[in-house]
Amino acid sequence: MVHIREAAKRDLDAIVLLWKQLMQFHTDLDPVFRLNPAAEKIFRKFITKCVRSRSVLTLVAEEDEKIVAFCNTTVEMNPPVFHPGRFGMISDLVVDAGYRRRGIGTRLVETVKLWLLKQGIRSVRLRAATVNPVAVSFWRSRGFKDIIVTLSQEITTSGAPEGE
Repeated sequence: MVHIREAAKRDLDAIVLLWKQLMQFHTDLDPVFRLNPAAEKIFRKFITKCVRSRSVLTLVAEEDEKIVAFCNTTVEMNPPVFHPGRFGMISDLVVDAGYRRRGIGTRLVETVKLWLLKQGIRSVRLRAATVNPVAVSFWRSRGFKDIIVTLSQEITTSGAPEGE
């Protein structure tokens, strides 16, 4: 049975391993996701702060004392011209490849939503890599919709787009 709970300091190594799994997957899909050589150290520092923070929800899914998934959610502020003022931002959701399609991701998202509602927050957002159709499909099937498209271009030394 998979148990969802708030992450603790003892979970950091497992969380970092799951994050590395996701980053490698994205790097294999598109080199735009290539990592800084210090990425693991940077992420470990970031997630350590998140786990210690009362304003961030870092969840883990655990089965037989093994961390099989994690989800990290922060509370963000919209620019003052937009409503609502605060919204939840899911920065990471990773389920170990061997545990997918068992409802673990859905349970993590539902737990996040309940946490946000308790704080009076009724909007949750995330960024999903368009080169990862499984992730995009997961989020859309749970009622998430596109609101912003991020476009990217590598610039050559001449200033022209690569390939021209």
